[in-house]
Amino acid sequence: MFGFFFLLFSLFGQLACLIYEAHKTKQAEYRLRRRLCWGCKVFLSSFPGAKYTLRRTGDERAVNGRCAPTPAIYIANHSSLLDIIQLLSIHDRIVIVGQSWITDNPFYGRAAKSLGFMNVKNGIESIIPPLKQWMDEGCSVVVFPEGTRSYNGYPLRFHSGAFYLSEQLNVPVRPVVLQGFTRVMPKYPFSVGAPKQLIATILPDIMPTDTSLGNTPREKAKTMRQKYIQLLSQV
Repeated sequence: MFGFFFLLFSLFGQLACLIYEAHKTKQAEYRLRRRLCWGCKVFLSSFPGAKYTLRRTGDERAVNGRCAPTPAIYIANHSSLLDIIQLLSIHDRIVIVGQSWITDNPFYGRAAKSLGFMNVKNGIESIIPPLKQWMDEGCSVVVFPEGTRSYNGYPLRFHSGAFYLSEQLNVPVRPVVLQGFTRVMPKYPFSVGAPKQLIATILPDIMPTDTSLGNTPREKAKTMRQKYIQLLSQV
């Protein structure tokens, strides 16, 4: 069942990308982003055997699910392929930063590049100028601080890149806690589990000048990981 949904989603991305490239205007880009956001919401709400809930307890507030009032660096724990779809469903101004498979994937890499998604294979400094341009246009950035999916949902070491980008771009970090995603579709084995509830909770923004988590990006990332471990243990 998941393979069917994944194939359908990938084909949708390729078709939307071709439509965008045929026109290549800002209006076409916005239409593509809105359709991608809508497609992700439909994907989550129709996922077999799982109920999806989005809780907004922090400063982030979407307007009709389409845009956030201020750009931010979204971070989230990462244990399932559904994590990416969830972040893309929050609103329609999202740029994902990650490993090269995001932009080089034969199924959706072309669409990802058209939407400004980028990898860090040339170093984090290389993506700061294009990210600033996207954020000046109202986009937010998604970074998975673990860098890869965990095997059992227990957060891996958090890298400091998100907090470094927050300082360099002068935008807040906006944490999202994903609960239940590992149980629905674990990394290994590649299968859909028993019916579960999927919960995504958006926490309050962490400003670049906030030192409550630490004084350096490395200290902030380490403290943030412990906070995620605590929150996920309450499930």
